[in-house]
Amino acid sequence: MSNPKEQRSRSVDDSAKMEADQVKTPAEEKKTGKSKTTRGQAPPKGQTRSKSQSNKIDEATSISDTQLEHCGTCGNQCKESENSLQCELCDIWYHTDCENIDDATYQLLKKDADRPYALLHYYCSRSCNKAASKFLGGMLKLECDVEQLKSKMGEMENKVTNIQNGNFTDEMINKIKDINNEHKKENPQLSNTEEVIKILEAKNRDHREEIDDKLRRRCNLIIFKAPENTSLSTEEAKLKDDNLVMEIMKEIKATHKPSDTRRLGNISQDKESATNQRSRPLRLTFPSETERVNVLQAYHKTRKQLSEEDVSKQVAKVSIRKDLTPQERKEEEQLYLELKSKKVQSEKSGDEYAHWIRSRGRVINIGKYPVDAASRP
Repeated sequence: MSNPKEQRSRSVDDSAKMEADQVKTPAEEKKTGKSKTTRGQAPPKGQTRSKSQSNKIDEATSISDTQLEHCGTCGNQCKESENSLQCELCDIWYHTDCENIDDATYQLLKKDADRPYALLHYYCSRSCNKAASKFLGGMLKLECDVEQLKSKMGEMENKVTNIQNGNFTDEMINKIKDINNEHKKENPQLSNTEEVIKILEAKNRDHREEIDDKLRRRCNLIIFKAPENTSLSTEEAKLKDDNLVMEIMKEIKATHKPSDTRRLGNISQDKESATNQRSRPLRLTFPSETERVNVLQAYHKTRKQLSEEDVSKQVAKVSIRKDLTPQERKEEEQLYLELKSKKVQSEKSGDEYAHWIRSRGRVINIGKYPVDAASRP
C-alpha cells in the first residue's frame, strides 16, 4: 500500500492576488518548509489564519472554481467537501474513492499530517507508487549490502591483524588464503571497503538520477515520423510544427494543447546529408501529467478506429509515445528482441494459436487455445 505525505491547501487565483496578498500560496509554503494539508483539514499545528485572510480565500474561491485541483484519475475537481490526497512525487491530487482508500485510512493519514514530521507518505497508484517502491526497495538492499560488506571486511582485517601480531601456523595461513581467494572471486575488481562503498554509492546515485529523469519527462510525449522541411527558417519551421500538432489533436479529438513543442536533435550542416536526413522527433510538453495521459489515450483509441479511408490523416502517418529515459529505452529494446524471439519460436514449433505481446514490462502470450489443447507455452 502507498504511504501518504502531508498535503497542501488550495491557492487563490490570479484575479484575487491583490486582495489576498497576505495569504501564502502552496509554492511559498513549500519554499518555507511548512507542511501541506489534506483536503478539508484545518491548518497544521503552529500555523494560524486570521478571519480576514479566511474571508479573502473564500471570496477568491467563489470568484473562480478553476483553482480547485483536478483528480488525476477521473479528471473532476477535488472539492473541499470531498476527501482527496496529493501524491508526494507528481503533486497531482486524487479522490480517495478513485484510489480505493477507505475513510478510516484517510482519517489516519489526515491525523498523521498534524505531526511535525509525517511518518506516513502517499504515492499515487498511477505510476509513482511503483517507481517509489522500486527505489526504496533498492535503497534498503544497498544498505544491507553495505553493512554485510563492512562486517565481512572487518572480520577479514581483524584476522589479518591477529596473524601479523602472532605466530603463523599452517592452518592459519591456509585459512587466510581461502578468505582472500573467496573475496577475489566474489569481487575481483575491489581491493578494500572504500572501493566497495564507492561502487554502491554510484549505483544509488544512478537510481536517484533515473527517478529524477522520469519525473522531468512525465508531462512529455514524442511524435515520430512527423514531416519536417529543413529548408525553412526557424520561425517558419516552428509555425509548421505547431499547425501539425493542432491538426493531430483535432483528429484524435483531444481538447488539451501542449505548452511547448520542440524538435530533438540537430540538423545536419551538410546539404546532401540534410536532404537524406530523417525527420527529427517532435517533443510535446503538456501542463500536467493528466493531460499527457489523456492525449496518449485519445491517440491509441483513434488509431484502433482508423479505416482505409483515413490513411491520408496525419494521425495515421505518425507514431506517438511517452518520453522514455535512456534506461527505459534500453529495456524497451530488450523486450522487443524477446518478443521477436518468442514469435520465431512459436512459428518453428507450429503453434498457430500463439499471440505474443508486450504488457507492463513483460512478454506474454494471450493466444486463445482450444479447450482440448495439450499444453500452452
